[in-house]
Amino acid sequence: MVTNKIRKVRSSVLVKVLDKLHTSETPAKLVCREKEVALIKKFIKIAISQTGGSSSMYISGVPGTGKTASVLQAIKTLGVCKKKTFDFCHVNGMELAKQINVFSEIYKKLFNVDKVAPTKARAALNEMFQRKIASRKPIVILVDELDLLITKKFDILYDIFNWTTCFKARVSVISIANALDLPERIVSRRISSRIGTNRICFQPYNHLQLSKIIKYRIENAECVKGKAVDLASRKVATLNGDLRKAIGMVRKAVELAIEKKMKVVDTNLVSEAINDSNSNIYESYFKDLSYLDHLIMEGTVQAQLSKGLEEIALIDIYNQYLMIIRRNDEPSVGPDTVFRRICELCNSQLLCFVDKNDSSILGGKLRLGLSLTQTRFYLKIAYDFYGYNF
Repeated sequence: MVTNKIRKVRSSVLVKVLDKLHTSETPAKLVCREKEVALIKKFIKIAISQTGGSSSMYISGVPGTGKTASVLQAIKTLGVCKKKTFDFCHVNGMELAKQINVFSEIYKKLFNVDKVAPTKARAALNEMFQRKIASRKPIVILVDELDLLITKKFDILYDIFNWTTCFKARVSVISIANALDLPERIVSRRISSRIGTNRICFQPYNHLQLSKIIKYRIENAECVKGKAVDLASRKVATLNGDLRKAIGMVRKAVELAIEKKMKVVDTNLVSEAINDSNSNIYESYFKDLSYLDHLIMEGTVQAQLSKGLEEIALIDIYNQYLMIIRRNDEPSVGPDTVFRRICELCNSQLLCFVDKNDSSILGGKLRLGLSLTQTRFYLKIAYDFYGYNF
């Protein structure tokens, strides 16, 4: 009876740990990002102060480094301290069906309306944010996945960052993207100048930081061995330092412990979780890609199949992309946008540059980060998941 009671207690403790490791669970404190949160808070405090005005901040870093979480943490603490003395709006480029819809989303969230046409919202925001309105609170707008809002004419980005040029309007924009040099890649100087030099780069987590963060999340629970957390942290740190992947590994090990009715999570369970999740890591990578990224990856595969070479010219990938788009009767994006997305895919190691031509963006060569068979396998899983038919 006593043994059964202890086993139930152990099991309930593991279930609680499992809940704490859920990616949607927001910790009270962001460990190892105190410096970045402080800088963001300082920026917002100045922007919303009595003497503050419109300004912009650009945040970069590879996925899973806590960029969005840090901004939301700063907003949360300031919202409590300042007692709603400013309005906040969060939009994500990945969640928009069309890029122009960003204006509708911003307008709806700021002014609490259910529906508004993108063109109408755009005109209204452009007019309002170019003058001071005494009755309006300072506004902070967080634009996530900024690179997905890039258009051929850069007009959407121009309008958003142009709001920050009227100091007295007190509209500040915090933008987030993966690429450190995205502002420099934007051809239009009038936009890059508006983004400004107020920037923060989030470095990938090392294994010590990953381990510290996970242990903080689970509150150093004795049922999860410290060496088990360290093993998962080291594994992910050698890949890309993505916190979400490290948490996912430990979570999988906890699930295995519960399934096997074990009392503690040790390194053996983490090793098993790593083996089980090696394919799942890439599966989640491919599922997390945008529609355009999937088109580029499919174009790369088709180019390699047609040429029979591992090293593929960027122009061949772009031509394959255009063929897929035309076959599906869909609008295309320009080579600049495709090149930017290719750079992001290279950051994720799904593609790798072999030769980069500085004189022509489509003059270089690259290869697949995984084997052709693996890439096609994970693409098919993603296509089945989203119902794509390329």
